[in-house]
Amino acid sequence: MKKLFPILFLILLTGCLQTTILKNGYSQAPVNPKVFQNKASFDKSILAQIDTTVIYEEFLPVYYNGSVQQQNILARNNHNNRNTIYGVYRFYGNGNYNLFHLDRNDSILTQNMFDPAYTGWRGVLYLKKAKLPEI
Repeated sequence: MKKLFPILFLILLTGCLQTTILKNGYSQAPVNPKVFQNKASFDKSILAQIDTTVIYEEFLPVYYNGSVQQQNILARNNHNNRNTIYGVYRFYGNGNYNLFHLDRNDSILTQNMFDPAYTGWRGVLYLKKAKLPEI
């Protein structure tokens, strides 16, 4: 009986975490609408601050040796960071957004790189205490 409990628990847990494999063959996206319960907190007024027709790139801080000052730089241009993967965001009018990961060593951009059916992480924009949470 002791061995059966952990197996039963894992079966129940994986049943709650329903996902689908995206077209790239390995990325997964949740299919259970309960995962995005915070969509109820979406406020269309947020879209006044966001242009849904563009892709936004991450900024990362750059620290200079011997200096306390920091300067923000596009993550793809931050060659002090050995990690060549950076994120870009695409926002939609219904409050959803996608985070796509790109590689700065791959200079040719393709349509699949920005296709949520092919790749990307999903999320919902919402207000928390009257302001946007950090993404």
